[in-house]
Order: sequence, then structure tokens, then C-alpha cells
Amino acid sequence: GDTAVERSLSSQEYGDWVDWIDPVTGEQMGIPRLPSKKARGSVRFAEIIVSSAPELSFAAERHPDLGAALEDAQWAAARAICRWLGQHSICRAEPKRDRRFLPVEGVQIVGIAHRTSPHGVPYWHIRLHIGARVWAKGAWRALDSKWLRKQQADIFALGTETIANHSELVEATRRYDLPRP
Repeated sequence: GDTAVERSLSSQEYGDWVDWIDPVTGEQMGIPRLPSKKARGSVRFAEIIVSSAPELSFAAERHPDLGAALEDAQWAAARAICRWLGQHSICRAEPKRDRRFLPVEGVQIVGIAHRTSPHGVPYWHIRLHIGARVWAKGAWRALDSKWLRKQQADIFALGTETIANHSELVEATRRYDLPRP
């Protein structure tokens, strides 16, 4: 849908969310399957990275105004992706032998901003964790992650376009004679 609610999660709330507990209501959104010798465990979330050219991360470290613009642009891209996912995601309705696909009525996405790579190099990015449990037809259901993988190019293009057209970031890159985002 078009309704979005933003809120911060504590570390505990995030951990519970990964274990399929709704951070708003405390309701269990299903019981995740644990990994075994015979099968993988349940997918807890899918991840999409919102980022831009590495040069911008390095420049953002030197120029606070550029850093603020880059952060704003990346969050604008993250919000655009979240809206798109809310409008286009589908889920599976069981039983498997009679599987149907339904439009999603509610999806939960957690955004986590980082400013470095795992190796400590400047890399400003946002990790979007898309919950594997979504709301549709009055119940928590499984997000169709296969559909999500097929949409990656469209999602990436939306994020890239949003960042590239962010007016404050475009102006900041001009000011410091950097390539347009």
C-alpha cells in the first residue's frame, strides 16, 4: 500500500524482528524453521544495498556538506525502494500443491546506514532488510523471494536514478568538481 510508518528499533527489537516477531504489536509472524542436516532454515529477510560511486564516500569524509547530501540522497532512494516494494511485492498462499500468489498488503523493511566497508574503507551505504514475512489477506505469509530476485535490476535502477537526481547531491558534486552521482 501507500501508507508508510518509520520508526527506530532497538537492538532487541531488531533481533526479535529477525525471529519474526512484529516490532509494533509483538505478534509472532510465524515460526521460523531452524536449519538441519536435511534442510536450510527459514529465510529471515532479503537484503538490498543502497549505495553510490565509491568516490562520493571518500569525498563525503572530507566535506560534511557533501556527506549530508549523500546521506539524504541515499535515504531518499531507500524510501523510494520501500514504496515500490510495498506496491509491487507478492507472497505465496499455501498449501504448496495449490500455491497461489497474492499482492502484499504490508511489508516491513529495516534500513541500517553504514559509512565504512567491513574492511574500514569509506563506503556510505544503507542495507535494506526486507522481512520474509508479509501481511496479505488477513495473515502473515511468506514473501516470494524468487520474485524479489527477479526484480533486482528494477530496484537497483530506481535507487540509482533517485540518487542521481537528488538536487542537493548534484549541487554538492558540482561544488567539489566530482562526477555527477
